[in-house]
Amino acid sequence: MDMAKGLMCDYTASTIGWSDVLVEVTTDSKSKNNNDPMWVKLGDGLSFRLSDPVIDDRQPGARDPYALGHTRIFRSDVQMIAIGNGNPAEITTPWTIKQIRLWVQGVKIYDKDDLDAVIDKDHPFLSAPGFSGNIDSYEITIETGTRWFAGTVDWVYITLGGKQVTINEYRELISVDDPLVGGYTGFPAGSTRTTVIAADGIDIPNNRKVVLTKGPGFLFPEGLFGGDDWYPAHIKIVAHRMTGGDVVVLDQDINTWIGLASPSWVTTVQHVP
Repeated sequence: MDMAKGLMCDYTASTIGWSDVLVEVTTDSKSKNNNDPMWVKLGDGLSFRLSDPVIDDRQPGARDPYALGHTRIFRSDVQMIAIGNGNPAEITTPWTIKQIRLWVQGVKIYDKDDLDAVIDKDHPFLSAPGFSGNIDSYEITIETGTRWFAGTVDWVYITLGGKQVTINEYRELISVDDPLVGGYTGFPAGSTRTTVIAADGIDIPNNRKVVLTKGPGFLFPEGLFGGDDWYPAHIKIVAHRMTGGDVVVLDQDINTWIGLASPSWVTTVQHVP
């Protein structure tokens, strides 16, 4: 089987199940040809040499696939995607990477273009930006205060790990039990609302800021009748990991108005999952 794999392209080997992991790296067109030893690290004890014995890989503009063989790696095993060389002395030519893509068991789990990232002696490893690692999703629970006019039916956004996500929108979230506007309840005073968002593109290790933002007034202009200002009281964010259990990323009181005078509330995560 190993001999047969050597006679087919890496894409085919991955597609028909002869390789558990396929790493594809595109070299920037302005980069120099790099022949230095390079590795990909997917977690503790999961490091693999990136080398193609058939062609001169890592040419300027080249898209090189690397089928890692029968590694017995599954999605839950991939804790990181780091490419480079742990020994900077072995890096003789800077290598500029344009794109990284990764498939595990035939499913693409990472695809990032326009990286323009350089691996050299000063930066011997590139950690794939925005990769969620072992995190499957984030559960966001927000309690709204009980003050007069504390609630809102406006769009609400959260920026987590550098990615902004809409966590409520009246056209998408429908509540038959408690209709307010077209069946949408928003964040009424005294309510608790929970939203689960996918972890893709959320990079908390490299961006720990959390920003809660309310959009412009949907029913009333800001400030009218006490109007669409919003008074969130508490936020809790839980990271659901594929293995190893859940991690509470943030559990914090807010107790402040978000609206015309102050459209956002900002904090930082308390724990990195």
